[in-house]
Amino acid sequence: MYIVYKNSRGKYFHYPILERYDENLKTSLLYVDYGDDRCAEFMRLGALIKYYCERVHTKTKLNFSTYASLHSYSQ
Repeated sequence: MYIVYKNSRGKYFHYPILERYDENLKTSLLYVDYGDDRCAEFMRLGALIKYYCERVHTKTKLNFSTYASLHSYSQ
């Protein structure tokens, strides 16, 4: 699965949603791999989607023409 961003110039960026196992929590965590090793992690896909939709909505209010959508690609 990927999060897809479109910037104000119309360029698309695809960032994969990855999973890692946390030994302390004894559960898998989901995160968007955009190059930040301190990115937010989530136990549920719904929480990840909500976080990034709200984050993009906040940026849009600041006159950034950016949006996010979730795409799943089967391989």
